[in-house]
Amino acid sequence: MDILALILSVIALGMAMFALKRTGGIQDIRNQVDALGTDVKRQLGTLGTKTEAVGGAMREKTAEALGRLEQLVRGKDSANRPPDAPGSHQEDHPGEPVHGEQSNRESHP
Repeated sequence: MDILALILSVIALGMAMFALKRTGGIQDIRNQVDALGTDVKRQLGTLGTKTEAVGGAMREKTAEALGRLEQLVRGKDSANRPPDAPGSHQEDHPGEPVHGEQSNRESHP
């Protein structure tokens, strides 16, 4: 019985070797692995380029959203307000003169 198992395993090994040679052998397997490796590298390069493009677009959208948020928080025309307009620095410190004006204390002793 052991001899029959040995004979069958040798026959199976021979058939496997014949099938390997018929399909191209070890060299063909190496070529396929190399081709897959270069394909994966190319796809990773393409993915990196796409990721950079998406990242740039997301940065722009984030900057726009932060700009709109700033306008909501500070008011739409906060950059264009004159120094003596409501909400300006002068209201925070009413005793200080505005540039170009004299204090009431200095003009009336």
